[in-house]
Amino acid sequence: MQHLLLRYTQALLTQTTQTAVCNRHHSLDQQLCRLLLQSFDRMSTNELILTQELIANMLGVRREGVTEAAGKVQKAGLIEYTVATLPYSTGQVWKRGPASATRGQEGVRSAAPGDNGAISC
Repeated sequence: MQHLLLRYTQALLTQTTQTAVCNRHHSLDQQLCRLLLQSFDRMSTNELILTQELIANMLGVRREGVTEAAGKVQKAGLIEYTVATLPYSTGQVWKRGPASATRGQEGVRSAAPGDNGAISC
């Protein structure tokens, strides 16, 4: 049991450290994609009901930055959002695998290669 708890603690610290590094080295667009993908992985729906203010607080940025980043991600065809929702784009092809926004983190969905101008998430 102690070994299992130590492995869990190590995995949690590794994930926390990687999140801190990703937040420092990746653009806001990439951070937004990472946040959305992690949220969708934990949900059984393809729609998130979040405010831009909440997303800004979660990412530690200004709301205006989230507005701009969400606009870029939507323009790339990865999400469709309205005033209050950010639904997972059902037309986008996603696959399991490492992502440039979360380099080395296996099991995170990323945009299919070859998408013109798509932001890798």
